[in-house]
Amino acid sequence: MLPVGHVSALRGGEGEGKLERTFAMIKPDAMAAGNDIHIKKHIRDAGFIIVAEKVVTLSKEKVCGSLVSSRNCAP
Repeated sequence: MLPVGHVSALRGGEGEGKLERTFAMIKPDAMAAGNDIHIKKHIRDAGFIIVAEKVVTLSKEKVCGSLVSSRNCAP
């Protein structure tokens, strides 16, 4: 099972009252190494406010079925 971090963040966009929303998915290896804290700091330092975060645990089959690059998904 692989933990994956999901982060939703907002920041002011161009123009009054405009907000920019972004989504970040933190890869399992970064989560396992404890780098999610540093990644979220970079998001905040870029001017975003994290409005939601969630950690989900996925099976290798689920992860490999959704990745564009499947280099670590060989049978």
